[in-house]
Amino acid sequence: MRYYLATWAEPAPDEPVWMALEIEEDGSCPRLIEHFELGWTGTREAWREESDSLLDDPFDPEAAAEDPGLTLREIPAESFAALWEAQETDPPEEE
Repeated sequence: MRYYLATWAEPAPDEPVWMALEIEEDGSCPRLIEHFELGWTGTREAWREESDSLLDDPFDPEAAAEDPGLTLREIPAESFAALWEAQETDPPEEE
């Protein structure tokens, strides 16, 4: 399993500003985290969407790195887990 952080320089209004991706050896993406400029961040899981991968094609980091509008870097599993857990935690209840 590998983990990547993809950041777009000029995302479309309805596209994420950044995504953290969990990538299997076969290039499939079982989980991802996406953050939008409006401040909304969400998680997605392939099994919840009844799919083997959240990407249409197998992920190829070398090809993705060639996109001039995209910055791609590999991140540690712990970094992905921390981002994932931050989204899964319910906010504290207001008194």
